[in-house]
Amino acid sequence: MNRPATRRQSPPQASLPKQFRFEQPKSPPVVVNFSGGLVTSDAGLNLIAEIDRKLQVTSQFAQCFQDYRKPYRIDHTVESLITQRIYGLVMGYEDLNDHEELQRVIQQIRQQWKNVEILVRGDSAYCRENIMAWCESQIGVDYVFGLAQNSRLLQMTTTTQNRAKLEFEQKLSTVVSFLETVFKPEEKLPEVASNLIDNSIWYKSLDYQTRESWSRSRRVVCKVEYGVKGTNIRFIVTSITTNKIAQGELYTQKYCPRGEMENRFKEQQLELFSDRTSTHTFAGNQLRLWFSSIAYVLMNALRSKCLAKTELQNAQVGTIRTKLLKLGALITVSARRILIAISSSCPYKHIFATAYRCLKLLPNTA
Repeated sequence: MNRPATRRQSPPQASLPKQFRFEQPKSPPVVVNFSGGLVTSDAGLNLIAEIDRKLQVTSQFAQCFQDYRKPYRIDHTVESLITQRIYGLVMGYEDLNDHEELQRVIQQIRQQWKNVEILVRGDSAYCRENIMAWCESQIGVDYVFGLAQNSRLLQMTTTTQNRAKLEFEQKLSTVVSFLETVFKPEEKLPEVASNLIDNSIWYKSLDYQTRESWSRSRRVVCKVEYGVKGTNIRFIVTSITTNKIAQGELYTQKYCPRGEMENRFKEQQLELFSDRTSTHTFAGNQLRLWFSSIAYVLMNALRSKCLAKTELQNAQVGTIRTKLLKLGALITVSARRILIAISSSCPYKHIFATAYRCLKLLPNTA
């Protein structure tokens, strides 16, 4: 005979002590209790909410969604649900639901902007024959990729390496000679002098083809940097011809910005969880990425519009969150107001005040 199903009862909880007393030798005891009232560790979120209200970021984003729910069953609007999720990402609360290509991108760009010139940048992982050959076959598409060094490339740049080394040593010798006229000659003067001069940087364009993997010869640019720590050599390969851009400008203006972009990508990935694409559907993963992107828009707006003249003007998302948003506070709710009292020992209260003043000066975009 089957027994009727019964609901499993939770074990009774022991009564909670009113206080916890910790004795200390030769000092007054420390008493801990849970009578502190409403307390938050996210008091700085009000800055994000205010800049969001000014710029109307999440409200405009919410208009992109259609609510198919029955109106009489709705407790929370789409906008409120989206705002809650995005603010959660801003504050570092990761979505823990783990259950749930280049040609295509360029084709999509071409559908909207037929004549725009496209530059594909990437590290050495993209330096492959099929990718480079495809870019070369397209009109208005160029590339600049990192290229791993090898013995042939290093041999082709021996003269440039020697010139960079000689130039640095000449600069160092000149500064050391000057310092010896001012200070007593000693062993540490070269070390002091090395901190006063810049590294020597030389560029060289090469016509290079691998022995097997490349189908043709391509333009390779070498950057040789020599300093007190020795030689640092980097290579890039590009489809942009010499008559269009000089070697130094190619490296600094076309290739190096990739590194700064990667920093922003990594910031969003590591701090706002844009890599959390583990649902079973493309649409679900795309929505997650949208949420992360909107969260980054809000954080970047706060950084650029409210923290420009503070020590956090170049801080990453995680640093801003820790120092300015994750603030402990006591919440008091009354009929007249909601008071959020942040700890008086907060070391970043002056930055909070600066951000608040900047927020008040921002116009409403609505």
